[in-house]
Amino acid sequence: MPVMDGLFRFSLLLLFVPILLGAILGCGLTWAGLRRRMAMRSWLPVEVAILSGRVEEQEHRGWYFIKTRTWDFVIDYEYTHQGQTHQAEARLQADVPGGPEPDPQVLDNAVAQARQRLLDRLADLRVNPEDPSQTAWTTEPAGRATLRLTLFGLTALASLAVLISLFSS
Repeated sequence: MPVMDGLFRFSLLLLFVPILLGAILGCGLTWAGLRRRMAMRSWLPVEVAILSGRVEEQEHRGWYFIKTRTWDFVIDYEYTHQGQTHQAEARLQADVPGGPEPDPQVLDNAVAQARQRLLDRLADLRVNPEDPSQTAWTTEPAGRATLRLTLFGLTALASLAVLISLFSS
């Protein structure tokens, strides 16, 4: 039945082409991220002085007029690079369970955890030598990104093999 065979091939084409394109896009983005991470490793580490910390509460209106609140922990810090002092802020959203009106103790614990995570990240702050106002910190080991790149590559190869076998028979 040539019609059914053609429909089957077309349905497989509709299935595997987006998978192939997504895997190629994932490979490209992960590769670019790894290249940027390697460039950041050459940036100079600096000492950070914490100026202040605060909690900012924001209220959002979503679909059907549902109100949601988020709490961000913000740290203002400064660092010195080649005799110049630069100031910046780092922001991390606190994961607060309990809906729009959480218990104050739960909110305090969530803010304390966000503060500690942010301080841990600021411990490994690096400065771009060409533009000292640009800073970065590494939050994920490069091994995970390499593993992600490998998985995207294997997915692309598998879907490409299916597409080749689909049209070669």
